[in-house]
Amino acid sequence: MQRVDLFSNEKFRKILNEHPDLPIVFLANEDANIGDYSLMYCGSVQVGIGEILNEVTPYDKDTTFTDHDDFEETIADAICNEDEYKDMSESEFDEAVKNIASQYDDKWVEVIEVVVGN
Repeated sequence: MQRVDLFSNEKFRKILNEHPDLPIVFLANEDANIGDYSLMYCGSVQVGIGEILNEVTPYDKDTTFTDHDDFEETIADAICNEDEYKDMSESEFDEAVKNIASQYDDKWVEVIEVVVGN
């Protein structure tokens, strides 16, 4: 991820020109707003190419995933106590999680990520 100088949008324009068909998503990190104001200026801006899972899943309906490993971990947490999975060996369970995650492979979308924070 490239950090962008707030007073020069040259890098951002370059990424936009190189990838004109990609959707742009804006992500605010945990430091983006301390909660005292409805809007807050963010002094840290990073731009890059990333992926998002463009699908609501039954494993976490409130999260837009940007990382495959985080998605697999969420699946594992969600299913670990289900009867179908709880008596599996660790390797069997890991394989089951990977199989579930692979059902969403075509839902991952390449995007231009703009991450803001302080």
